[in-house]
Amino acid sequence: MSMVEDINDALDIEPAGPGRFRANSLRDIGEGDVVFGGQFLAQMIMAAATVDPAKSLKYVSAVFGRPAVRHEPMDIEVEAMHGGRSFATVSVSVLQHDKLCARGIALLSSEEPDIIRHEATMPEVDGPDESLLYDGARVGADATIAGGREMRIVGGFHPGEPSLVRDPVLRHWARGPGLDGNPAKSQAFVAFVSAGPNISMAMLPHDGFGTMMAHQSVSTGIMTHSVTFHEPMDAREWLLFDHVSPYAGHGRSYARGDVYRRDGQLVASFVQDAMIREFPTDPGVARGGRTVL
Repeated sequence: MSMVEDINDALDIEPAGPGRFRANSLRDIGEGDVVFGGQFLAQMIMAAATVDPAKSLKYVSAVFGRPAVRHEPMDIEVEAMHGGRSFATVSVSVLQHDKLCARGIALLSSEEPDIIRHEATMPEVDGPDESLLYDGARVGADATIAGGREMRIVGGFHPGEPSLVRDPVLRHWARGPGLDGNPAKSQAFVAFVSAGPNISMAMLPHDGFGTMMAHQSVSTGIMTHSVTFHEPMDAREWLLFDHVSPYAGHGRSYARGDVYRRDGQLVASFVQDAMIREFPTDPGVARGGRTVL
């Protein structure tokens, strides 16, 4: 098992038998040694897309039940639940050492003509050239293009800073300049990126809380994440991710958002439920990079 440096390589899952794939983990995305939930979802998309290549993936939803360790092997299992002329439904599971970590459902569809059509309008924001580079840990001159994912945050603030207090709204641009032209990889990239900043955003209205504390004094983790794909996109080009968190409480946060091409076309929407709670006081509970579920 080897960890990889670029998301394009992490999305190149390897066949490991009928309905089974082996997946590599990104080295520098996530906290400590825990696999980022967005990586689970992105790799699920790549596995589901193999079931019926004549159809395109329209929806994926996953529940994350057990953390996985980045430096240890992961397997992805796919099962075709239904396949017809218009739709195909796929069950996807991620396992580590034969223990179930995440399970998802994907819907694939043939293309159909419009009966009706409307869509949300992209918000008017600064473009990527006017926004600051953000890598999940740093903003501005010290930030890097982490894991092959280039992100630029609108407004230039750090969403994980505990002393920062703002409305729970976050907008940023992202692209994967090293991706190849596989449309499934662009969808997987969108799912990966859409899963990232939602917990940070939910903490923004609350002074003294931020994801700089995550996995140290606060236990955070993605519980569920769903993405609906509306239109084709090429994630090698800039996409605007528009996040909002209308609710947080009872140790949970809720976020939703939309993804737009630079020309204003709405291409995807997403929803996430996550966990935000204190670590248990039991000294036997592991800290420092582990999510306590």
